[in-house]
Amino acid sequence: MKQYFSYILLGSSALLFFFTFFASSGTLDLRSLRDQHDLQYKKKQEVEERVSEMRAKLVGMEENPRVLEKVAREELRVTRDNETIILFEKP
Repeated sequence: MKQYFSYILLGSSALLFFFTFFASSGTLDLRSLRDQHDLQYKKKQEVEERVSEMRAKLVGMEENPRVLEKVAREELRVTRDNETIILFEKP
């Protein structure tokens, strides 16, 4: 009787170990989900940083006409009527 009890206990322990680490809600899946969460959190931080930079740039363009002109000239290549743009290629 004691021998059967020890086999049942050993089998139960093995099943518990297996389901803890390899089942769908096991530790390995949890670790993978945490890694994905960390990656998404870092991406979110980068996007929030970019949004704040763009908001600051927008506020600068709204408040200062020189900033607006600089952005229009550099990014959109807008010129005045009597100006010509000359672009140089980087070697």
